[in-house]
Amino acid sequence: MQRWFFNSTSVTIVRIWSSWLVHEFSEKFDYAPEGVTKLNLDLPDERIIEALPSFNVVVLSSGHWFAKQSVYISKDEIVGG
Repeated sequence: MQRWFFNSTSVTIVRIWSSWLVHEFSEKFDYAPEGVTKLNLDLPDERIIEALPSFNVVVLSSGHWFAKQSVYISKDEIVGG
């Protein structure tokens, strides 16, 4: 996450990698082994939800969403990887 604050206007701009918007964990899930990043697409990331009210502008970046080995989970089922 990158953050810029502009004193002259009191505006904060934040660039968030889109995979940070969902809950991430590394514990074993179904047949996906421990240590591999798992993204639960049904749950928001707690840190982002807490921080969102303090942002004035949010730029979502999806360019690297698929750049690392990940397992995608929806409704308690693995739906992709």
